[in-house]
Amino acid sequence: MKSFTLVEMLITLAIIGILSAAIFALPNYTRQEYDLINTAQRVAGDIQRTQGLALATATFKGNAAEGGWGIYIEPTLAQPCYVIFQDVTKDHSYNGPIGADLCDQTKTGLEISERLYLPPNVRFDPLTYTGGTGSLTLVFVPPHPDTFLNGNVADWVSNVKASSIADTISIVLRLSSGETKSIKVNALGIVEVQ
Repeated sequence: MKSFTLVEMLITLAIIGILSAAIFALPNYTRQEYDLINTAQRVAGDIQRTQGLALATATFKGNAAEGGWGIYIEPTLAQPCYVIFQDVTKDHSYNGPIGADLCDQTKTGLEISERLYLPPNVRFDPLTYTGGTGSLTLVFVPPHPDTFLNGNVADWVSNVKASSIADTISIVLRLSSGETKSIKVNALGIVEVQ
């Protein structure tokens, strides 16, 4: 008669226990956590896509991209959104609708390429960075692309060069439960999600 020995049964149970522990140790994201992670990656990707538009000198509405491409974020809106725009006026700033009009599809602007919305449970934290607080305009100007923060190169880029690219802009996304993800952008335009 063939059967399992006690040692074989114990080894089998130990293997099942180890595999079960490994499976339960994997991240078990809730829907909200998934929204936060996904939104942080999407915003970071949109910043990188904006850089790519500047590098490619993409045209928009028949306008050449001499002034570059940018992304504008206004963190205090009830319905959080942000826009990708072409800097038609070449002033390294966003000149379209702001405030509640920013996310209103009926409000158009010469520079707005697209409006992007956050999920209802994800918000931008108030933005703070070297030289200011509040809304954020990041503009990338070809051919490098050079990176401009709120049109003010002197307060940001020169300080960053002096500190070996140590200064960064931190865009924080927050769930109502308090969990956060940060998107960091430095003067060279390097984007990372933390």
